[in-house]
Amino acid sequence: MTTRFFAILLLAIGLAVSLIYSQQRREPLKVSGFIEADDIRVGSRIGGRVKAVKFEEGSVVNPGDVLLELDPFDLLEQHQQARAVLAQRE
Repeated sequence: MTTRFFAILLLAIGLAVSLIYSQQRREPLKVSGFIEADDIRVGSRIGGRVKAVKFEEGSVVNPGDVLLELDPFDLLEQHQQARAVLAQRE
């Protein structure tokens, strides 16, 4: 009975000491490991300047998600020029 009591007491003291030690530890935990990333090239069929970015760095994106909005200024300008040429020829 006394052996069992001392074993439980020793276990309780060990748990208390480890809990107190872990609470007083202020330095960050340092671990080593590997980080894997999947790099995917993204392109556009049309040109233009980036108007808005729809994601944050490090976020997970799925196929079909809108990543960027392009400002189609060049396309609008070309469209207006083509309409002007067409109007002149009529």
